Amino acid sequence: MIRRLFLAAAATAFLSPAAMAEPIPLEQLKSDYDQCMVSCSATDSEAVCTNFCRCNNSGIQSQFNYEEYQSLVTAFSTDAVADQALMSRFMAIVDSCRAQLGQ
Repeated sequence: MIRRLFLAAAATAFLSPAAMAEPIPLEQLKSDYDQCMVSCSATDSEAVCTNFCRCNNSGIQSQFNYEEYQSLVTAFSTDAVADQALMSRFMAIVDSCRAQLGQ
């Protein structure tokens, strides 16, 4: 019992600030999903797009806090260079989702 409490306390103490930061609002994730479906549906079936967009949103929600996410969104919308570490994490999500769909 004491060991579990110690491990829980240690995990909490060592969590990065990113892990404890504000999550991406659900409204934003819903909007992103809708946009993903529109762009994806231009070239793929609804079933493929639904699975890809859900996978992508789930990965983004679990891997980014709101500040990191906003940094990527700003870089994408202004054609600026995104932070390399954030971009690598984002591309890992995209690649993983594509692999799950066999693309």
